[in-house]
Amino acid sequence: MTIYLFLFGVLLGLGLFFILADILRLPTLATQKAMLAAGKQAKSKPKATEALLHTAAVKLSVHIPMDEYKKNRMANVLSAAGMSETPELFMSMAIVKSAAIALAVIPCLVVLPLLAPIVLFLAVLVYFKEIRKADEALSAKRNK
Repeated sequence: MTIYLFLFGVLLGLGLFFILADILRLPTLATQKAMLAAGKQAKSKPKATEALLHTAAVKLSVHIPMDEYKKNRMANVLSAAGMSETPELFMSMAIVKSAAIALAVIPCLVVLPLLAPIVLFLAVLVYFKEIRKADEALSAKRNK
């Protein structure tokens, strides 16, 4: 009986999501991936997770405050490195990626609670790695 209730809840949720997505005219995942591929200079196709994270980062980038000096410096570094992102989008992409990894703490607390600090530490490491990505691409370009 519980399986039927769970299945009903999942199917009801999916149905409501698809109805609301049609009413709100949300783009499909394939459309998001095509838009991401058109904006990129690389020849590799974007993955589905990258498209979803990019969508969340765009929504978050509106709410990130940056002072003018940091914004101009990061815009110069991004343009010199060949990245076509705004500084706010770059910062929000790093935050979204680390938050997605940090969400893995929830199942870890249920299954393996001792693994939770390691996952949080990994999320912090990913944040700092993503923040330095533009500087690393610029230094690699200069060395070349």
